[in-house]
Amino acid sequence: MTFTKAMIDLAKEIRRRAPSELKPTLKMANPDLFDELGKLFHKTDDAVMKALIREICELAGDPWIDVLTDEDSQGQASVRQYRGITLFEKMTSESSAHHQKSEATPKRIYRGRVVSS
Repeated sequence: MTFTKAMIDLAKEIRRRAPSELKPTLKMANPDLFDELGKLFHKTDDAVMKALIREICELAGDPWIDVLTDEDSQGQASVRQYRGITLFEKMTSESSAHHQKSEATPKRIYRGRVVSS
């Protein structure tokens, strides 16, 4: 595979942000680079890291995009925006049920105590 300038820059940024135990495997000379990036994509909770990996896979082509989306669809992900940063959270059925229940009954808290339900 030939790497473009943008892909090289993204790979350097991903390697800079990666944990120290993964840095030896995240090299341009590694033929399994994109497989390692796929594993890192599903292991990390860092939204910036996920965005960088998604971008480099989009630049690499269709087979690598499909690998990310296939494994990503296993768990339901909740996406939130906080001050311009996209946060991804995996939601299980228990947490989503609790999340829906808490939205149905709003609580008002005044000085640390519930005043109305």
